[in-house]
Amino acid sequence: MKKLLIVLFAGLLLVSAVACTDPGSGDDTGNGTDTSIVIPNGTGDNTGIVTDDNGNVVTNPVEDNTQAPEDNISEADPTFTDCDKTLYIWVATATIRSATVIGEENGVAWPTEGTTLKCTGESKNWYRIEYEGETAYIAKTVAGDYAAITGMTSVDNEEIEISADVNVRTYPSTEGGNLTIRGALKKGTKVTRVAKGENWSCILFSVESESETDAEGKPVVEVKQYFIVNECIKDATEGTQAAE
Repeated sequence: MKKLLIVLFAGLLLVSAVACTDPGSGDDTGNGTDTSIVIPNGTGDNTGIVTDDNGNVVTNPVEDNTQAPEDNISEADPTFTDCDKTLYIWVATATIRSATVIGEENGVAWPTEGTTLKCTGESKNWYRIEYEGETAYIAKTVAGDYAAITGMTSVDNEEIEISADVNVRTYPSTEGGNLTIRGALKKGTKVTRVAKGENWSCILFSVESESETDAEGKPVVEVKQYFIVNECIKDATEGTQAAE
């Protein structure tokens, strides 16, 4: 399980452009909380770090959400509808397969979170993709349309304040369920927004690397571009929740 820290980083990273997809169903909208995730006790200070009553940094214990999920239902003879889009992997590790029938022998690659793949078709439960010049398949449970991210409009490292406890996700939709949650922001926390869509915003969010350490042997902190619903962002003008 990844340990998560919520840190404000100004002056870092920009993402490009367009209108985001609808958030879909899920507890991120409305009151901005999920019963599936434990929100840590404590408050977010002006640096955006969540701490406990003693000032210690608190991690967000989200159980098993970064593990690769099982593939969706096998389809022995799927019917694919042709399409031309780019997929974005929203889980920590996914499985690309040579067939749509699940089996230990047909896993061909294991792309990680943030990988993009060319999609040429989709069935009920699977995407047909091109991978290293070959036709392959990946379950719909692990990826979404990259246009939901690239379609956001860049903003200039804007400081925003969280108006209600909210989950931080790897993809701007609740479609991925718990698998896309990487932490939570407490009400009052301030973070940096780098892009904005109709219903979601892209923020800078830091996580501790599970594989890289610094000279002192401590995990390297990596800045990620993750997503929160706009309903849980304070409107700077009105002092209320933003409604776009």
